[in-house]
Amino acid sequence: MKRYRGLSVFLIVAFLLWVVPFSAGAAAEFEVEDGVLIKYNGTGQAVTVPSGVYSIGDGAFAGNTQIKSVTIPDDVYYIGNNAFSGCRNLQTVDYTDSIVSVGAHAFDNTAWLGAQSDPYVCINAVLIAYNSTDKEAAVPQGVASIAAYAFANHLDITSVTLPDSVLEIGEGAFFDCQNLASVSIPQTVQSIGPLAFENTKWLAGYNEDFVVQGDGILIKYNGNSASAAIPDSVRQIAAGAFYQNKTIRSVTIPQSVFSIGMRAFAGCSGLAELALPASVFFIDDQAFADCTALAAVRIPKTVTYLGSGAFSGCTALTTATIDGSFHTLSSGAFSGCTALEDVTVGIAVTDIQSEAFSGCTRLTQIKLLDTVAEIALDAFVNCPRLSISGYRLSYAYTYARSCNIAFQALSEKPGDINGDGNVSLTDVLEIQKYLSAVSQLTPFQLRISDYDGNDRVNTSDVLAIQRAIARL
Repeated sequence: MKRYRGLSVFLIVAFLLWVVPFSAGAAAEFEVEDGVLIKYNGTGQAVTVPSGVYSIGDGAFAGNTQIKSVTIPDDVYYIGNNAFSGCRNLQTVDYTDSIVSVGAHAFDNTAWLGAQSDPYVCINAVLIAYNSTDKEAAVPQGVASIAAYAFANHLDITSVTLPDSVLEIGEGAFFDCQNLASVSIPQTVQSIGPLAFENTKWLAGYNEDFVVQGDGILIKYNGNSASAAIPDSVRQIAAGAFYQNKTIRSVTIPQSVFSIGMRAFAGCSGLAELALPASVFFIDDQAFADCTALAAVRIPKTVTYLGSGAFSGCTALTTATIDGSFHTLSSGAFSGCTALEDVTVGIAVTDIQSEAFSGCTRLTQIKLLDTVAEIALDAFVNCPRLSISGYRLSYAYTYARSCNIAFQALSEKPGDINGDGNVSLTDVLEIQKYLSAVSQLTPFQLRISDYDGNDRVNTSDVLAIQRAIARL
């Protein structure tokens, strides 16, 4: 096993912004977009990935039967799903210790993988495959990540022990290990992917309602109660933890929870009551999709990310208040919410992506503040009753006119910076942040910040608003 550099997977994101230009010759063989190698089009037997590539994308070399060796430079940090799958003549893989993440089935059906003698096949600190028939698997110390489907379908395994060096267990890592009855997971584990232990004796035989592992990760709810109170020890609700639970009607999420994973509550058709605590800052894709009994939702200010399709298909949802601090309202976030009538979008949102509210056939009003600067053309497709409320001369006003959507002008209340209809200390704070160069104000916000009407925004406006608040 090559030396692991100890970089966190989060560092990969930092490199998204760093791309080295490619030569014309390299471009002919390698399709590269923003540092991601999308496709290799060459016919060479010995391939060197060009410098400047930080990620080998999903299936980039898949099915190439000519390649015999590949050299991966130290620019590369991520190898995607099925990247070299089916390259049956690939015998040599030369890589550096920069690689920190390897996707599912990245080297399946290659000569290189078949020739590995170590039962625990690793690329640096990532265990990508289990190559043994031993019933008891003890992952060696130093492994930081169990790649997606690394142990999947190994019917021989009856027990597995993970060392305290493991931080991440990937999607389906032990999927369909049907005879796996004993699992030892250290508290160091910070992430467990969907279906990681699905179809195992261990998970099926778990006696408690809440299967909590690692660093407070709820990986599955086994209960059948209509009301579920998640334990205070839970910090993350993992992907698919409540997936398609038909009995649950309400869920209590404690203040300890900061993350709700992909499809965590998707298909919970009876879930009617949901209160998201102020501790939550991450809601992944389709987290509450197809919760067809859910009538109302308020997204707290603490939420910094709302995934695509997060509340899609919630056909009983009538109102949605989006107070989150995220700037982008992701694609399809509320698509197919056919009962949705009224939406309030908070001041943080600047971008509404494709089909965010598509098919919301009863949507009659959405309030968009002056901070919204970009809206996809199909964001409101098939919303025949829609009227946008906003301020004149704002982007929302221009968008509504260009898309033939009705527009209702909001009254411009001096001092109401956040557009909530009230003048409060929150508005004062926004002006103070602007005066301290901590944040910017839109042209509309600058106009109504000029409380004393002297054509400039300064401390006198702050004092005037404070005096006005004191008189109320």
